[in-house]
Amino acid sequence: ADGYLDQFHSSGRVVGFGHPLAFLGATTLGLHPADALFVQPESVGAPFKVANVAPPAGTVTDDRTTGITGTFGAVPDGAEVSSTVGYDGRSRTGSTEVFAPQFLPDVALYQVLANQDRVVDGPANGSELMTWTIAGSDNGKPFSLSYTDRWTGQDLAFQTAFNLVDVVARVNGIDGVTIDSVSTEASVDDTL
Repeated sequence: ADGYLDQFHSSGRVVGFGHPLAFLGATTLGLHPADALFVQPESVGAPFKVANVAPPAGTVTDDRTTGITGTFGAVPDGAEVSSTVGYDGRSRTGSTEVFAPQFLPDVALYQVLANQDRVVDGPANGSELMTWTIAGSDNGKPFSLSYTDRWTGQDLAFQTAFNLVDVVARVNGIDGVTIDSVSTEASVDDTL
């Protein structure tokens, strides 16, 4: 096996995991190097690794039963999901690049939730003004959708994020449509 792996690596290809990532078969995903910091033994259902992930350095070309394979070099095009949240004088912008379109709604949800949790640092009760923009192409023609609304209530992160995710999922499912970016800007206030 060592001779096979040496030949595989010398061809500019890489193999990883020993199990599938999402079992996508032939695919085009970003290939990210990572430093494993810790291996958590089985305790919550399955063991897992905690790692620092670096920017993409190539393309994952296969996601199979025995693992992933890919090549170093060119990085595939991805969709950028970004959010800016402001609260009580603090502000933070986070962004994530998504290479698998089927996961775009999920990443948009967690991007908004995680960024708001980081900035607000607790339940967001009061009001939130959010603007989101989805940009992409429809059979090669560029488009942009934007929406601004104000929500009031408790646990605002979930209310605002699920509204966005529903639209992202529906637009993402239209034949011929490619989403290039999803961006949000939110301002959270403790008052109703």
